[in-house]
Amino acid sequence: MLIGATNRPNAIDAALRRPGRLDREIAVGPPNEKGREAILRLHLRSMPLEKEVSIEALAKACVGYVGADLAALAREAALSALKRHFESTGGGERGIKEEDFEAAMRQVGGSAGRGAVVNVAKTSWEDIGGLGDVKLKLIQAVEWPLLHADAFERLGIRAARGILLYGPPGCSKTSLVKAITNPNPNTNPT
Repeated sequence: MLIGATNRPNAIDAALRRPGRLDREIAVGPPNEKGREAILRLHLRSMPLEKEVSIEALAKACVGYVGADLAALAREAALSALKRHFESTGGGERGIKEEDFEAAMRQVGGSAGRGAVVNVAKTSWEDIGGLGDVKLKLIQAVEWPLLHADAFERLGIRAARGILLYGPPGCSKTSLVKAITNPNPNTNPT
């Protein structure tokens, strides 16, 4: 029996992936919240944690972290605590504090979310010229079901599950998406 492991399945030669060679492919995703908590408990079991540190809250905050990321996070938090201890004149507290984990999270990011960082610029409806009809349709499809959920439920109307914007390059598709995600609902789209 041959068992292979990779984090880049598309880089494997197609001849290995055909029937008779590697017949089964099993995707192992990043751990869920309970899994992250168990991994963190394993890595933090011998570290002196202050009482304020909640492993459950830490696991909840580490979305997209895999086991190696969580090990690195624990190590960085311990190094941050050591640095704080040696920099304090009176010796200071020796335990790992929440602030150490916050500093560590600035250093160590989640591997599962690395390629999916979304940077949304503050775009408003006023930044998009024209397209009044399209803007109105987007507001009706996205904002109205959120703002008027009770009316939609009362009338038996189901909100759209997805929206496809299509058109030639440069016709403001991306700008429209940025504007609809802008958390300022008081702007007038027309």
